[in-house]
Amino acid sequence: MTIESVSNSLPIHFDHDRIKTLLYDKEGNVSVIGKYNKVLSRFPTKASVAYNKQYGTPISSDGQNVFIGTWEYGIFCYSLETGHLNWKQRPGKVRNIVVSDNILFIEMADRGIYVRDVESGQVLQEIKMTAIDKLKLLTPLELFAGPKNGKYFIFNVPTLEIKREIKIKSLNVNNCLSFIILDVFYKNNNLFVKGWEQYSEGNYQDENQIWFEREVPFA
Repeated sequence: MTIESVSNSLPIHFDHDRIKTLLYDKEGNVSVIGKYNKVLSRFPTKASVAYNKQYGTPISSDGQNVFIGTWEYGIFCYSLETGHLNWKQRPGKVRNIVVSDNILFIEMADRGIYVRDVESGQVLQEIKMTAIDKLKLLTPLELFAGPKNGKYFIFNVPTLEIKREIKIKSLNVNNCLSFIILDVFYKNNNLFVKGWEQYSEGNYQDENQIWFEREVPFA
């Protein structure tokens, strides 16, 4: 999923064999564009250009449904073919949505991770984690999330049993007051983190913003 930067619309592109782009206008209407630039459907949604541009609106692995998070109303699931609202679920404060086959991992502000069933939206499991910097599916069987109590975690999917715990200082090696993770991924079977950092060792006089990509050691 790639979110394009446009002022009054929200184009979201997908590497999918059927769906190429979801194009939202400022009222939340979406045009579903197929592989050969053909408009497959168009319908109103609860999407917001201002809100959803940060995390996007992911689609199901079969390209049949789209999942739209909102701050006020919760999460919505629409059919991409018909525009039918399949389900909606509260509470609000939905942020990042990660799709993994028949389950959704949803970052909820001030709450943690809600695991929901794709077909019904019902909550299957909840992990309390009030402030999440990053939520990403590393592999089909691993989910990265955190921090909580000074640690990041790699969870087994779909059970969400903890596979690895990673201390923040293993990522924020320079003890920066501003430390932003933009991506986390495997390379040559090793875990890497990429982002930017500022105010090394708590020094507010050091205003250099430094971009980094570094390997994360496992204790």
